[in-house]
Amino acid sequence: MKTKRKLIRSLCVMLCVAGVLAWTASCSSGSVSPEAGEARKAGDAGSPGTQSSVSGTASQDAKAAAGTLGKKSKVTIGVILLDQRDRFLTYLAQNMRREAEAEPGTSLEIKYSGDDAKLQAEQVEELLTAGVNAIVFIPVNAEQSVKLTKRIQDAGIPAIILSRAYEGVEGATAYVGSERPPSAESPPDAAGILEMDEIAKLLGGKGNIALIDGGKDEKRAEDIKSVLTQHPGLNLVFEGSAAHDRYQALLLMSDWLTTGKSIDAVVATNDEMAIGAILAARLQGKEKGMRFAGVDGTMQALELMKMGKIDVTVFQDAAGQGKQAIKVAVKAAQGLSFTKNTYVPYELVTANQADQYIAKWNQ
Repeated sequence: MKTKRKLIRSLCVMLCVAGVLAWTASCSSGSVSPEAGEARKAGDAGSPGTQSSVSGTASQDAKAAAGTLGKKSKVTIGVILLDQRDRFLTYLAQNMRREAEAEPGTSLEIKYSGDDAKLQAEQVEELLTAGVNAIVFIPVNAEQSVKLTKRIQDAGIPAIILSRAYEGVEGATAYVGSERPPSAESPPDAAGILEMDEIAKLLGGKGNIALIDGGKDEKRAEDIKSVLTQHPGLNLVFEGSAAHDRYQALLLMSDWLTTGKSIDAVVATNDEMAIGAILAARLQGKEKGMRFAGVDGTMQALELMKMGKIDVTVFQDAAGQGKQAIKVAVKAAQGLSFTKNTYVPYELVTANQADQYIAKWNQ
């Protein structure tokens, strides 16, 4: 059985390489590459719907940490993102660079930690040693992020949390993202709730659900399961992690499909994993009638939505998050007034809206 599974996995990988090159290429109507072209377009898309909260005045700690720089001083921002292959993070990095270019005297040093908590901690130390004036990072986990935030602030510079909220995020200098900080209940605009609610509607509240999450204790996955509890007719038949990676999701979905158990919808916590699941189902000829949902609203996901392959995605504005994170970091580093919490709201996207959101990338 193990040998058979290995053969299936190997075959899927080989077919996927060929299939992705041919099939996904047909999803890109423009002449630019997904990584460079879409990010370039996203860079000009702006950040409609950005919401700010708390006062616009820098905290005393942040002022003390950065008060000697002065408004016209050169500023170097250290940035730690996660998987460099993740398309949303590709867009995010591109827009951070573009915003830095628009801020006189500002430069970036970007690192990628993946989901490696130890590596992320080492990268924070490297950036502090390099003398950056602020650090923006996407948390790997809550416990470490609280410690890293304190380490950064104790070194006398601002710590800006990007994209992922967690218990204790209020201790950071500032937060920029689409997730709301944890509360007793998830807000109705949480990405997992938006996508799962829509899938529940499409299935009429009945069917078998396969959930692909990005890793342990992912809040988005918990939100998806909270919606499932509200629909007795929906059954969670499979749940697994694929590290937000398309090919890991393909292999996971391939294993599930070999069991013969019926799957009516695959709900993934990002678009890349949803695309991996679609590829696996397509390779085995089982995608017909199956629903697929993801999060991020990437260009390729939207093109697949137009083709009828993805039913639901949730747009996460990479341009808005990237630009706002750098704006806040620069102001905090210079000891100027800044917003403590900046929200760039999630937006549910369904098939009839695909062109509308593609236009956001093309503006």
